[in-house]
Amino acid sequence: MAKLVLAGGTDVAELALFDVDALVDDRPPDPALLNEAESRQAAVRFPTGADGAYLLHAYLDEEIPAAG
Repeated sequence: MAKLVLAGGTDVAELALFDVDALVDDRPPDPALLNEAESRQAAVRFPTGADGAYLLHAYLDEEIPAAG
């Protein structure tokens, strides 16, 4: 069981978790690559709707606690 708390921020109103091993090094940067990684389940996007600092809480092999 594990709880991970990841701090991050954005200036483009979106965060993403991705598989570093699945990155394609031999291609130029292209926004379509994020869509491609998401379709391969190598990335998960989190549109935030606003710039700023965020905390992502990830729970592995345990229940998400009730709000409150």
